[in-house]
Amino acid sequence: MRFALVLLCFTTFLQAQAPRLVIPIGHTSNVVAIAISPDGKFVLTGSYDKTAKLWTRLGQEIQTFKGHTTTVTAVAFSPAPGEYQILTGDGFGTVRLWTPDGKAIRTFDGLERGINSVAFSPDGKWILAASADSIALLWDRQSGKVHQKLIGHSSGIEQAVFSPDGKYVLTGSWNCDRIPNPDFQNVMGAEEFTIKNARGSAKLWDRETGRAIRSFEGHAESVRSVAFSPDANGKYILTGSIGDVTAILWDRDSGQKIRTFTGGCNEFVTMVGFSPDGKQVITSCDGMTIQIWDRETGERQHIDDFAMREAVSRAQFFPPQPGEPAGGKFLLLDGATPQIITLEGESVQTFEQHSEALTAVAFSPFDGGKNLLLGTDNGHSKRWDIPGGQLQTLPETEDYLDHLWQPVCAFTFAGTENAPTLLTGRTGSYWATRRDFKTGSHVEIFDLMDGSASSVAISPPTAADPAGGKFLAFGTRQNTIELWDRARKAPIRTLTKPAVVEPEDDVDPSNPFGLQQEIDFELIPEAISAVEFSPNDGGKTILSGDLNATGILWDRETGAILHTLSGHTDYVYDVAFSPDGQLLLTGSGDNTAKLWDRNGQLLRTLSGHTGAVNVVAFSPDGKSIFTASADNSLKRWDRETGKLLRTMQGHDATALAFTPDGKFIASCSQDNTSKIWDTETGQELATLVAIDSTDWVVTTPSGLFDASPGAMKMMHYVVGLEVVSLDQLKERYYEPGLLPKLLGFSKGDVRDVSSLGQVALYPEIKALLTDDQIDVQLTPRSGGMGKLSFFINGKEVVEDLNPERKTALTVDLKNYEKYYLPGTNSIAMRAYNSAGWLKSAAYELAYTPPATGRGTGSNNSGGSNSLRNDKPHLYAIVVGTSNYSGDQLDLRFPDSDAKAMAEALQASGKRLFDDRVHVKVLTTDGQTPDAISSKKNIAAAFSEYAAQAKPTDILITYFSGHGLTYGSAEKSQFYYLTKDIASPDLKDDEVRKNYTVSSEDLTQWLTANPAKKQVMILDACNSGKVVEALTSIGARELNSSQIRALDRMKDRTGMFILTGAAADKVSYEASKYNQGLLTYSLLQGMSGLALTPDKRVDVMTLFQYARDKVPDLAKGIRQVQTPVLAFPTDGGSFDIGIVDAGVKIPVAQEKPVFIRNSFQNDNDTYIDDLGLAKALNEYFQQITARSAQANLIFVDVSEYEDAYSIKGRYIVNGDAVAVRGRLFKGGTDKGKFEVSGKKDALQALVEAIVEKVAGML
Repeated sequence: MRFALVLLCFTTFLQAQAPRLVIPIGHTSNVVAIAISPDGKFVLTGSYDKTAKLWTRLGQEIQTFKGHTTTVTAVAFSPAPGEYQILTGDGFGTVRLWTPDGKAIRTFDGLERGINSVAFSPDGKWILAASADSIALLWDRQSGKVHQKLIGHSSGIEQAVFSPDGKYVLTGSWNCDRIPNPDFQNVMGAEEFTIKNARGSAKLWDRETGRAIRSFEGHAESVRSVAFSPDANGKYILTGSIGDVTAILWDRDSGQKIRTFTGGCNEFVTMVGFSPDGKQVITSCDGMTIQIWDRETGERQHIDDFAMREAVSRAQFFPPQPGEPAGGKFLLLDGATPQIITLEGESVQTFEQHSEALTAVAFSPFDGGKNLLLGTDNGHSKRWDIPGGQLQTLPETEDYLDHLWQPVCAFTFAGTENAPTLLTGRTGSYWATRRDFKTGSHVEIFDLMDGSASSVAISPPTAADPAGGKFLAFGTRQNTIELWDRARKAPIRTLTKPAVVEPEDDVDPSNPFGLQQEIDFELIPEAISAVEFSPNDGGKTILSGDLNATGILWDRETGAILHTLSGHTDYVYDVAFSPDGQLLLTGSGDNTAKLWDRNGQLLRTLSGHTGAVNVVAFSPDGKSIFTASADNSLKRWDRETGKLLRTMQGHDATALAFTPDGKFIASCSQDNTSKIWDTETGQELATLVAIDSTDWVVTTPSGLFDASPGAMKMMHYVVGLEVVSLDQLKERYYEPGLLPKLLGFSKGDVRDVSSLGQVALYPEIKALLTDDQIDVQLTPRSGGMGKLSFFINGKEVVEDLNPERKTALTVDLKNYEKYYLPGTNSIAMRAYNSAGWLKSAAYELAYTPPATGRGTGSNNSGGSNSLRNDKPHLYAIVVGTSNYSGDQLDLRFPDSDAKAMAEALQASGKRLFDDRVHVKVLTTDGQTPDAISSKKNIAAAFSEYAAQAKPTDILITYFSGHGLTYGSAEKSQFYYLTKDIASPDLKDDEVRKNYTVSSEDLTQWLTANPAKKQVMILDACNSGKVVEALTSIGARELNSSQIRALDRMKDRTGMFILTGAAADKVSYEASKYNQGLLTYSLLQGMSGLALTPDKRVDVMTLFQYARDKVPDLAKGIRQVQTPVLAFPTDGGSFDIGIVDAGVKIPVAQEKPVFIRNSFQNDNDTYIDDLGLAKALNEYFQQITARSAQANLIFVDVSEYEDAYSIKGRYIVNGDAVAVRGRLFKGGTDKGKFEVSGKKDALQALVEAIVEKVAGML
């Protein structure tokens, strides 16, 4: 009853939980432990980075389990269906039980040395751990009390597992005879025991009594891995040895050896296991190969073993999913990058690291702190441009690999605002570099590979050394400080500490140096752990901290010790000078910080932390002290009184930095994050994560986020254990420009999203595919039951399979024959909540239909062509709308653009598809009624091609004209306006229904077409600036409502979409090519600039070219945005044509662009009372209206990059007009002219001006 209650509470928790944003950090060190959930849906990993992580099978990170203080060496899932509780063990003997949301439930005590394996009993009641203590412990899961101690091995137990029925425990180790060494007490370095008769051993134990039943001894050396066969009783036992490179199969009950698996290993077997059906045996050997054997015959199943690119010590079979072989189809491997592979060795999923632990942080001082510097434990330096939203990983030296794993520990800025430089120091070797701050490039490198530094300091700028960094101080692991002249790369002197008296013997033998946390670099008790130059006197004094619990003040010039700071009782981890250099600060492993005067007198001790004080710092004004501790807190103290002012809970910081004005402080940590705090209030403002080399994420405690596009592709939300795609909640929490707003570098309010809590979760889907039908079970959750969409090969073919909202239904797959490709097809379903705005991830199944022809559910094809034999056809629907009802919306380009695009698709397509190209052009100047771009004709074109197309065909749709969005939030839709629209007002339902093509219309028409490969191009003008946010979000961002509407359509149709937009008619028509910029870029790409080497038109290559080209062409046109490219996540690119010498693409030629002209009457008023400028502008507009035949383009704006304009004055004398003017291109004077005419013949005067100017172009 108690277990049922736990499960009930857990289920309730899942439904009620608020969404949590997951940032793609991954593990920051090698994975050494893996587990697969019993249902095969989730993966659990344990790592050297002291964490365990929960992932979906698709590689999506769900939760991080933090709390261990050393390597997580063992992990396991609870066996109860849907419970997903987590068990972890670490290198210090700690075993913990967790809920799947990361909360620790219980710690199991009793082991003191490293945990090698953990396990749940099959009924979930018992916890088992194997330890280097040479014992295995059994605990009662609920009480945490020890149930049995399995004692009998003479060395550490490598692995312990339960039998499938839970009655037995199997352990692997090695046994030996330990003979006391008589020389142990008298001879230095002598071992206490002499080991004889070492042999590998596995033992079978009775779980209830703890009695050893029998031993399995046949290995010459230690048994590293053990396993029971998966049959109900665990009839067979498998053991693998780390030394004799064999695996042995045993009969459990008799203890008899059945078979030895040998061959293919050179050094050791690290892991053994059974396939899910027990018919195969898997071994990992040498850490680099995996072998699969037939259990009955002992023969290897794969002649070529899986050769791994990196060391692998563990591999497990995934439980078979519906439709997969009983023996399993996939393996999970550990290693630096865990991965899932097929039994053929193909990698299908990796669990990757995307971030690095942070070891240094600094704000740039010369630009008000607009740049944040981050140093990583891998030796990378990263620069975060806060206002610009850009992250740069600074260039590395050619010998970077020689410095891998040497953390960046110091940043110093020098130079001036116009010529700033950055100095960087790393621990490990003696290494430092000076960089040009603006480019990040190395100006000077200081590199002495024969040194070994534990800390680094760089001298500050002085009058004699304005660039700074003349001296470098390296704290060493030999209790000295090496002082170097950077420019000469020569040592000046060595600062040596006096000999240290050995500590007393009353120390913990397992922790002889009193460590309260792990040190990331290999420190020994004599190491100099921190070193700093004084800031106020050019670095004439040096302050150091060491692992002998002291701080020392040195004279740099003489090397003399000025003062010794004694009083700490544990390592001194960090030191700091006050800004005026008169006060000293030390932080220690004794959980305190101490403030000293320059004479070495202790002023006060700052007590309050419950963990080691790793970092200490003074505020820029020197009035406050900040300390960061291993207890995950940052504290602010009053320097004068020592009073604690603020405690900020966040993370175990490795470094601190202030903005130049002292308003904000940044901390960074081994958890890969940097946090920004308000120094006065202590409020956490933001968490920053650097992703890979250039991507980034910023979050706030309230849930807001901002991120680079690359990072957003890897991010998602989690509700309980359910993954919710980022785009579904992005509207709630996405705040562009978040960090500069928080730090005051840009204006704008930051939204309050604290009231946004729980999400209404969609039903859970379970489905079973049998023959040609799917049985579907839906379990409602917090969001109720909404529609159930049905997809074939990534294309939605039924919007709602379940209009009656049943919890169980059957889908007959024969009804969808026209959508199937030859061979295996992907079938998928998505469930929606009742409100319709939140949808599940796709529930996917693989389906191979019988070989059929075209039909509607019958195997009788009537003699039609087989799907396997048909050659693909290209279908294209090309729509342009230039002339609307009335004059308000008329555009110049769409009709001609559509014709040009159709011509290009026809010509290039014919080269690839021969006569299988079908192009339908609909424009407002169509010559027949059915060629006009009305909604009726557009719908008819889609219907006609849907009846003809097959899954192997390609469908291209192109729209040019007015497009806008209407509706709010998630219900907004994109609307393409057809010819019968007179205004952009779409409030009238009948107008939207009859005269627009909505994204919902397009979705229905496209999903009705079985062609799997679909492309949509939209070259749109957002008439009337209906989205007022355009001007506020910047010239290079597309209307976000339009993006969301089209993105939803992409997800439902499985198509490639390229969309670009201008904010208004003027911007749309401001093209010197007399074509829409997106259309021009596509045609230019097709003409040769975006072809594959063999002259093919590849969709992705072409779209990427156009996306990148439009911004270049649109310089000076503020409200033309960068096109947005969307493509299905599993959709590969494909060819739509070939452009060889025989194909001509109708690309427009560049024409001169004129903008508004300016004339004045040269009298006292300087007013253009003749209206000459207006008349000239109207004349240019008439020329431009000739479209393709126009020899110039007029844009009705005042500014346009490199456009022509005419400026001048005129004198009116009676009826005569004398004009003096100049022609400008941009700001360049191209020459002057003079013309004369009559006041009542203004048109002739305009033509005379144009004739003069034409000769000057």
